[in-house]
Amino acid sequence: QSTNLMHVTRAYIPINPFSYLGVGSITTNKLIAYCGDPVAVYNEKIANLKKIPTIGNVLANEIQNLNVLSRFE
Repeated sequence: QSTNLMHVTRAYIPINPFSYLGVGSITTNKLIAYCGDPVAVYNEKIANLKKIPTIGNVLANEIQNLNVLSRFE
């Protein structure tokens, strides 16, 4: 089931999946480079997101609080 979720989620990810948070392309690329793909960013622990340069407490918490992946379950 996890594999299906990954495929469905990727089908609906916009070009910049974090633009609605005010995140630009450079920060988006950092998030994806660190985590592997946009789905992994949403699954990453807040503590690990905060370790990424320019990702602070506010953005890490916003990413986790969105609970985006639950919309596809």
